[in-house]
Amino acid sequence: MGFLCEYILEDEISVLTTSDRGIYTCKASNSCWINPAAFFPVFLVLNTLLKSTEPAAFKEKLEPTHLVKKGGYAELTCEVTGTPEIKITWFKDDRELKESDKYNISFTKSLAILRVSEVDTEDSGEYICEAKNDAGKDTCSSVVTVKGVSPFEGAQLCFRLLLKAPCPSLCPG
Repeated sequence: MGFLCEYILEDEISVLTTSDRGIYTCKASNSCWINPAAFFPVFLVLNTLLKSTEPAAFKEKLEPTHLVKKGGYAELTCEVTGTPEIKITWFKDDRELKESDKYNISFTKSLAILRVSEVDTEDSGEYICEAKNDAGKDTCSSVVTVKGVSPFEGAQLCFRLLLKAPCPSLCPG
């Protein structure tokens, strides 16, 4: 004897939604008998049945601008929502970034983070985070500006250091 479980809908539903989530029962019977004690709960796990229920979208976008000092680091963070699974891709000036010593990329618990280490003036530009899943995609961006040490700042630093000891390698000119 086998068991047959059916999910019968009186109205035709083209796409299941989260409102269909719940506990369903399965009745065990054959042509000779129905055993009411054989009712047992069957859980409908919609996440595996639903196709793309929520497009990828930014709950918190990147800050529009970041100003960082040369030699420091830039950390860009945004929060993403959506189901099914989201893929995050980072770009700088329309060029895709890959994980490296320079770029640390992470996506954990809906937080997408790009950390650019030891920034230089060439790291200035527009950084774009793209969140994508089967239901759709969204992007947000931030302009990062790396400020180098100006000659005036270098001269001030050199003067302060000269009060303590000579520093010819730091002095401009």
